[in-house]
Amino acid sequence: MAKVGDLYIGGEEPLAQDLESFPSGIAFPIDNKPEIDYVWNSEDSQWQVEIKKDHAYIVARSREPQQYEVLVTSGLE
Repeated sequence: MAKVGDLYIGGEEPLAQDLESFPSGIAFPIDNKPEIDYVWNSEDSQWQVEIKKDHAYIVARSREPQQYEVLVTSGLE
């Protein structure tokens, strides 16, 4: 399982017990630390984006394995 601090990026282990794993994920540094925790799911539920209060990273993770180039461009999008 890959993490930055206590923010889950991805890996073969599921995010929580009995939930689907996110085999691909990427973390991007951000300048302003969020004031809230927030999780966004794409309409097709294939991507999840998460911020955590006072963390310096935003994470985008995919329920499908992604090649590096796709992970970077899609995760940034």
